[in-house]
Amino acid sequence: MRDLSSLVIALDPKAFKARKISGFLPESSLQELARDATVLEAAQVEVTLQLDKERWYVSGQVSSKVEVKCSRCLDPFAMELVVPVDREYVVGPDVGRRMGEVEVIEELVYLEDGQFSVLRMAEEELIISLPMIPLCREDCAGLCPGCGAELNREPCRCEVKTDDSPFSILKGRVSGKQ
Repeated sequence: MRDLSSLVIALDPKAFKARKISGFLPESSLQELARDATVLEAAQVEVTLQLDKERWYVSGQVSSKVEVKCSRCLDPFAMELVVPVDREYVVGPDVGRRMGEVEVIEELVYLEDGQFSVLRMAEEELIISLPMIPLCREDCAGLCPGCGAELNREPCRCEVKTDDSPFSILKGRVSGKQ
């Protein structure tokens, strides 16, 4: 396996043959991904780059193991990211952006300089695959908003308050109790 962190391919249709790209991206090179998660192991890259009618197609898979914090209990947990890759690239400026168009008709990635970076593509795919609300497990009970107890490990420590208010009798009537 070879280190792909510095691999940049000039997308020149006259001097290009389909290429299989296989290797890894060390944890230290995944700096954009490290902003959202702790990278636990190198990313593995297995993709094919092909040219067809002025469009460059990248397909294959990118994977890595990362650590994120659970949105409910705030405990860190490891997760495996296995991301299928299916991208289209075009060399040149984004014509729609110059014309002020907002609607995306095709998901094309424009490369003005014609340089395809394996690192950039892989990091983008891994970042997009991170869950917006990571959960350590589906039934995570999270933290008690009152006492802060981690409800997966311990019971709530909130005191049950008795309501000495003169209006407490109304609570029973509203809820149907008398």
